[in-house]
Amino acid sequence: MGFHQNLYPQGAAWSKGEFTLKNQIFYLLLFLSVNILTGCSKPQTCEVSTLDIEALLITIEDMPTPLSWSTSGPGNVFLDRERTSDTIYIAFVSDIYPYLGTDQEVFRYQTIKDAERDFKYASEYFGNGYFPDGWTFTSEVVDESHFSCRDGVSVDFPMCYWIARYDCIVIECRSWLITERMTLEDMENIVRKIDKKSSELIPDCY
Repeated sequence: MGFHQNLYPQGAAWSKGEFTLKNQIFYLLLFLSVNILTGCSKPQTCEVSTLDIEALLITIEDMPTPLSWSTSGPGNVFLDRERTSDTIYIAFVSDIYPYLGTDQEVFRYQTIKDAERDFKYASEYFGNGYFPDGWTFTSEVVDESHFSCRDGVSVDFPMCYWIARYDCIVIECRSWLITERMTLEDMENIVRKIDKKSSELIPDCY
């Protein structure tokens, strides 16, 4: 008897055809089980390479009392060597304090792992303040986020910092809560607008 004949001898419980069919069913069930168990976990790459990240930035119209603020528009100067050069930012200054204001920065990564690493680095390095009373915003779509404030040294108002990760995109917003120009509620409204844009424009991971 040949080798293949010995695999399926007479009297065996499975014929060759039955063995092949049962194997196909087994691997199909295994495949479905793995997909069910891992269906809620996200892959490690994101479809964001063609996303126009400038569209995620707020504009002067998103600021409270827009006539009290000015901006030079979006920029992409690469300052932080610990992070990615694929970034864009915008800054706004008030008419009261021309060197203190609000800014937003967007960082794009090619993998979730890199974005997670950046979020951890930035939230620990920049977000080591206190959580203020009155902050109520909670995103329903963000993967992870952090919010904190720190008291100013030479001014009587704090600077607050929000960071969030949406798949492979990390977004930051910093704002000085300048008296008569920016309240905690104003900043929360800005963050809500950022979150809304992000939920609409950032594609799901594939």
